[in-house]
Formats: sequence, C-alpha cells, structure tokens
Amino acid sequence: KGKSSTSSPLLNIITWNVKGINGPLKRYRILSQLADLKYNIALLQETRLNDTEAAKLNRRWVGQVYSSIFDSKSKGVSILIGKQVPWVHCEAISYKEGRYLAIRGSLYHQDYTIVNVYAPSSYQAPFIAEITKVILKWQGGYIVVGGDFNAVIEVARDRSSKPLAWDEKNSRALRSLCKEGGLYDAWRTLNPNARDYTFYSAVHKSYARLNTFLISHSMIMNLLECKIGSFTLSDHTPVILAFLPKPDLIKTNNTLLRDTNFIEMMQREIKEFFQNNLGSVAAMTTVWDAFKAYCRGRIISYGTNKKKERIQLRQTLEEDLEKMQHNHTFDPKSGQLFLDWQLAKSALQSHLEKETEFALFKMRKKYFESGDKAGTLLA
Repeated sequence: KGKSSTSSPLLNIITWNVKGINGPLKRYRILSQLADLKYNIALLQETRLNDTEAAKLNRRWVGQVYSSIFDSKSKGVSILIGKQVPWVHCEAISYKEGRYLAIRGSLYHQDYTIVNVYAPSSYQAPFIAEITKVILKWQGGYIVVGGDFNAVIEVARDRSSKPLAWDEKNSRALRSLCKEGGLYDAWRTLNPNARDYTFYSAVHKSYARLNTFLISHSMIMNLLECKIGSFTLSDHTPVILAFLPKPDLIKTNNTLLRDTNFIEMMQREIKEFFQNNLGSVAAMTTVWDAFKAYCRGRIISYGTNKKKERIQLRQTLEEDLEKMQHNHTFDPKSGQLFLDWQLAKSALQSHLEKETEFALFKMRKKYFESGDKAGTLLA
C-alpha cells in the first residue's frame, strides 16, 4: 500500500523579495530554481504582476496560487503552494495595494495562518500594527509570517552600518507584533549571536537583515533549520525555513547510541551550544526550544550522512566484487585472483548482513509499537 496522505513530511518554505517577475524569462528562472531546490511553499514579494501574469505562476510544481497585486510596475505579493502539499484553504485577507496577503487553512489536520508581507520603505510602524491586527483576528493554530519587513528587529545586530533614525521605532513595532502574536524570529532563535544579512544597499554600501520568518512558539519544537541564502536573482537573499508540520515526535535511530563518534559529536555540540547561548536572551524557554531544534537538526544531519556513507560503501563493495570476479575469469587457475575474489565477496556479504540485521530490528520495533492496536497491520 502507498503512504497515507496524512503522513507528515518535511516542509521547506522560502520567503524571497524577487524584485519583479513580470518578465517571462526571470519568472521561469525563479520557478525553476524553486523547483530544483524542492521548496514546498514560496512567499514572494515585489512580484509586480497584474491579474493575468499572476495566474501564470500556477504551473509546473505549483498547485495553488494566492496573490495580492497592485500593478505591473511595483509591489505585489504571492503565495505558491506545491502540488504535493495537502493545503485545505479556508479564507484569505488581501491588502489592496499589494503589500500583504494572509491565508488561513489546514495542513495535516492542523490549523495554519500564513502571512506574506512586503512592508513599505517608510511608515513601517503603522503598517506592522495592521499586520498585528490580522494575526490577532485569526487566533489559534500555527502562524507563519514571512517576508520583507523593510525594518530590522534588533537595531544593534541586524545592520552592518550605524542604525538609521527610524530603526528604533520600527524595531519596537516588530517586537510588539511578536509579543502580541506569540511569535519568534526563526533565524535569530537558531542563531542567537550570529550576524548575517538579507539585503544590500548599493547606494549606502551597507547590509541589513530585513527579511525573516516569524513563527508561533508551538512551531519551534518542530523547527529544523532557518538559513539565509545567497544574492542571485535579486538584491535580497531568500530565507529558507525547514520544519515538520505536525507536532509528532521524531523517532531517532537508536543504533546511533552505539556510535562513539556520534556520542562525542553530540557532547561537543551540546557543550558549545550552551556556552554560546546561555544568557543571550531573557527567556530560558527560548534557549531551551532553540536547543531542541538545534539538536534535532544535528541528529538528522548525522544520520543522513551515515546513510549516504553506507550506500556509497555498498556500491564500492559491489564494484570491487564485480572487478575481482571479472579478473578471475581471465585466469581461473590463479590462486591470488581467486583469494581476492573471495575476500571481496566476504566483505560485501558482511555489509549486507549488517543491513539485514538493521532492517529486522526496525521491523520488530514496528510490530512491537503496533501491538494489538487497530491499524493496517491487523486489517
């Protein structure tokens, strides 16, 4: 049987000020890059599309498109949802000037609010206050606010140059949004002391972190990654968020606990994390949630690399066996070639036995967890 549609895979969401995709070539390049990197949901700002052009975003990997447009010369935001994402749409709120778009729906039987923001370059504080009202209107469920806020949250660390005159006022508005909406800066949560930027001003020759994701506190447990991309097709970098959409516990590969390299790595990572982050924020719960998300990411990364190594080792052993067998066919009486052939066969068999042992362990674990519960195993 195929996998249930209610299973909860990893979701990758990107927010990106694309600085206009009204041209067919740039639109194709943006959609192609999003497809190649396997993003599930894309929040695009400054699309500069009219109704006809916005409808053209619904192609290739895109299954649903929601847009707030202004004209083909400025503004505009769009939310693209991939065909593989089981998004059930409920309602939407759109700003008439193409500055923000909020959609509400369900994903894997959980309520979600997704807000795409493209703040103006002036009077940001009143605009952010309006976003706060939208979020408070849709209380409950998980909230993801992404976009170009044209403002920094932390005046001291989010600009490469001296703070601007209006930075503090806008920063207070963003902090108020986070406080009233119960939101956290996803990138800063995972990088409490780091400096990185999402926008470069050629005029002022300075950098700023204007683009980010603000997420509900309840999502931090499932947050795996939030990273800043590179400057490619715009003067803004994309920001990428990876998380598990359902609050399920991640089942760790227990065999890693017998891996001394893994244990030493985790001990080192845990020590360094708390050395760098204790006292960095006022709330200890924020550090703890960030720690759990960080550990989850490190465990998944280590397990993925180990799996790749096993696959590569098996391919190498199979190639060695094929080579030794082929060499022996040219000189069947050679004792050395026969010995090399048998050693290659033994090495591959030993590796396959370990894979079989692990597969049997997983099967026994699955049956034990299912027990006498109703389900596909007893169907």
